[in-house]
Amino acid sequence: MGILRDEEGKIGEALAYYNRALSHAPEYQKALLGKSLALIALGEYREGWRLYETCLGNRDTRGPNPFAAVKPWDGKPARDKHLLIWSEQGFGDALHFIRYAELCKKRVGKVSVLCPKPLARLFKALPFIDDAFVETGERSFDEHVPMMSLPHLFDTVLETVPAAVPYLRVDPEIQAKWAAKFAGVTGMKVGLVWAGGIREGNLNANRIDRQRSVELERMRPWLDLQGARFYNLQKDKPAEQIATLGLADRLTDFMGEVADFADTAAIVQNLDLVITVDTSMAHLAGGLAKPVWILSRYNACWRWLQNRPTNPWYPTARIFGQPTLGDWDSVMAEVGRGLTLEIAKHAHKS
Repeated sequence: MGILRDEEGKIGEALAYYNRALSHAPEYQKALLGKSLALIALGEYREGWRLYETCLGNRDTRGPNPFAAVKPWDGKPARDKHLLIWSEQGFGDALHFIRYAELCKKRVGKVSVLCPKPLARLFKALPFIDDAFVETGERSFDEHVPMMSLPHLFDTVLETVPAAVPYLRVDPEIQAKWAAKFAGVTGMKVGLVWAGGIREGNLNANRIDRQRSVELERMRPWLDLQGARFYNLQKDKPAEQIATLGLADRLTDFMGEVADFADTAAIVQNLDLVITVDTSMAHLAGGLAKPVWILSRYNACWRWLQNRPTNPWYPTARIFGQPTLGDWDSVMAEVGRGLTLEIAKHAHKS
């Protein structure tokens, strides 16, 4: 029942059911995870992060801990230590929580990051990371910490969210390569993403992907707005909708030349605005301090705090949440009105 209420976006009711479940089985992992995320969604961070930490190493909730045999970092300063931060969830979570590596660097001597290959080149460019790699191999380190344990270790509450942006940066050589593609472009430059990643074999993730994604057809009216040039930031199968709808001449597409997130970040640096559904692009743009409009489902991800228009994690973000479950029409209409105003402002500045 708690999970069902979560799916309906009724966080308070979900929390009551999780508490009832835990009154019968205090160690029940699914209820602990549900309660932790419900609390975080309500902004009750301290207790939420604490409960989330209890789910580490459980395959059915937060996932296994591949470094369980190695000493975990307790957050205490140790300038002689080499700390390994490892990415445990998806691209978006890694882009969101990599900001904590800068805080870690102030406490330990060396910081390395284990991450998926598409993120390694981007993370290597960050001045507070000594190394980023895809496999540990023969590398040695003293202590480790999963990336999503860091808010708990740093006792993060709403008032202390590390929100200084940009915390991501682009390698100057990569930036120069991509900047040349935008030379001479006039008008407001807007990037679009309309679908989340496809995660085969994960029924829960696929259900969420369907809820958070839209069809490109819904964004089509925006492409007729004068004074703006639109750029595709969508990858994989959903990008095929560009050709299907015959929009190749109205939606510039460089994604076939993109190798990883370092390239995508360089494209984003050249844009004036990114409009995206709740996927990794929201975190990439936010981490680069780029204006980003996030289209969020009614039963929003915990990090958007029940779709508050502004968000403590990303000062340049604006959240456009569904007013009722499944209502994308209202979201698209509101974004369309806002985009029209922004294009006019941009033209006036120019």
